[in-house]
Amino acid sequence: MSLHSLIANGGKVLVVGGTMNKGWESFRAHPAIVFWCGSQSEIERHLKNGNNFPDNVKGVVISRFISHAQSGKVMEEARRKRALILASKNDGEITRILEEIVTKPEVKETHVVEGPHGTPMTVTAPEPILRAPHSGELADFVAKNWTPGEPNVVAARRILPMMAAQGIRTTEGSIAQAITQLKRKIGVGAKSPVVASATPVAAVDVPTVVKKSAETPEDDLLKVIADAKLSLQLVEDEVKKFKSDRAEYQRLREKLAALLKGEQ
Repeated sequence: MSLHSLIANGGKVLVVGGTMNKGWESFRAHPAIVFWCGSQSEIERHLKNGNNFPDNVKGVVISRFISHAQSGKVMEEARRKRALILASKNDGEITRILEEIVTKPEVKETHVVEGPHGTPMTVTAPEPILRAPHSGELADFVAKNWTPGEPNVVAARRILPMMAAQGIRTTEGSIAQAITQLKRKIGVGAKSPVVASATPVAAVDVPTVVKKSAETPEDDLLKVIADAKLSLQLVEDEVKKFKSDRAEYQRLREKLAALLKGEQ
């Protein structure tokens, strides 16, 4: 089943747990996606009344960074609503799930041909074979489709399917690297402020001055490094979230200890 079918006919998807991050920001304004994010106490306020679940909820995505008790309450209510449950997901997994939910699946082209003994039969068109980008092609494509102010990771995820639609095979890491190189060419600092907006900014056609040359083993190594950086960024987000949750747990533990001590 395609996850996009969850939001067909007015269906909604509820995301429970975690904190709003760059990967989720682009889905914040989507009418079919509802977020219950924040601290443990904020999640608990939502759970006090199961009727707070969105109307026509068809799917519930649960972060791994909430307590077992809260996760159990969410799953119990989701079962009553007969909603699909996707539980114990990290931030990166939730981002990919949301991308699949909001992306309409491509309908494969079919043809009716004459089968054995003249019987008509339906066949599906073969999957397109993607090719590696020509020298300089990746940089040119990124220059034409990159949106100023958009984070590299978000832009890479948006541009990747666009390149696939053009029959070009690449990776998010390679696209992110090309964006970094483009920023250097046009004088955009790596630490320039990022403005999150639900309304996409019109793409700017920025001329590229990347020198066209044959790819070398060093270029392949740089692509591997870019992919590794992308993975490390996702890991860093999870570690920061774990650190925040541990601090909250310690605070509650100390508060409980103080209350128990006062009762003695």
